[in-house]
Amino acid sequence: RVRCDELLPMPAVIKIRVCSARNLPVMDRTTELTDAYITLQFADAPQLRTHVARRTLNPLWNREFRIEVADDNELQDHPLQIRCWDKDIMSSDDEIGAVTVDLNPLLLQPTQLSGWYPLYDTLRGFCGELSLVIKMDFIGDVNPFKESGAGVQFFSLAAPPAGMRLASVQGLVEELISAPDPEHHWVDSFRTARLSNERRQLLLAELSGKLRRQMGSKVLEAGGNAVLSFCITLDLEGEQSGAIVARGLGTSVKLRPAASAATLEPPLSPDPYLSSAAAAAAAVPPSAASPSSTISRQSSCTWRQHLWGGVPPPITAPANVAALAAAATAAALPPLPPPALRVDSRPHLS
Repeated sequence: RVRCDELLPMPAVIKIRVCSARNLPVMDRTTELTDAYITLQFADAPQLRTHVARRTLNPLWNREFRIEVADDNELQDHPLQIRCWDKDIMSSDDEIGAVTVDLNPLLLQPTQLSGWYPLYDTLRGFCGELSLVIKMDFIGDVNPFKESGAGVQFFSLAAPPAGMRLASVQGLVEELISAPDPEHHWVDSFRTARLSNERRQLLLAELSGKLRRQMGSKVLEAGGNAVLSFCITLDLEGEQSGAIVARGLGTSVKLRPAASAATLEPPLSPDPYLSSAAAAAAAVPPSAASPSSTISRQSSCTWRQHLWGGVPPPITAPANVAALAAAATAAALPPLPPPALRVDSRPHLS
């Protein structure tokens, strides 16, 4: 990318395409249909909205929107809020459901989020699905999120993901933040339960994004690029302090792409006991061994006792193992004793 900070001060542009919705609930009892439209809100940007799709439970919009972001921290701290409404003429519009989209996955790689997102209402539950396509274009600096730590990946797994290997471990990284609980604010005494629930949901999403941003900055300062065993705990203090405390924990590490299996796992050295016994057995002439006997698991243990007198030698270096194998090969090993015959003296019925 070409540096163009003076011409385009915006570090990123969010592009949203609102395609359609399906299986919306009936909001107008007279027609048993719905007059639906969509609103989009991100941080302090102006609210955007689609046109009203009249009298249908499966509306189609196909509208595209652009949101220019001036502060890169907002991309991590604030989610994208998308709400579906029912248009009313004689009264205020009724909210059908909402979708909260986390934009952090778009900061790591140039991709897009697309699919059917469930519309959820905090009082009625599932209220249909919304088809969205969301992508992000970066403008200006080669790494516009260097200071915010947006390039740090967070994994709940304790081991590196597939295709990655562990290069170094920096240690424990943690962060603790708190915010006032909306349900214990004086405004909550006269606002609706739906608005109170949505305000708390939005606050939890913002606390999660802020925790990752601050922990990502610490990881970059320590020389890492990822966090393993990442977890977030939320503590609702209730009426005692009227706050929500969020704590993030994880292990700061540096991950690199896995080259190949041969590079990651060196071949294991052969078992010195079995390899020495096999070499000695192969060097024994046929006349010295029983022609009818075969080396089984039990006889291999007997060979081991013949080679070293029942006590295996200490393994200090490959040179000692090779010397023992050469000495065992040069020695004339006696043949294995034939198995003892068991005579059954019990009477047999003819």
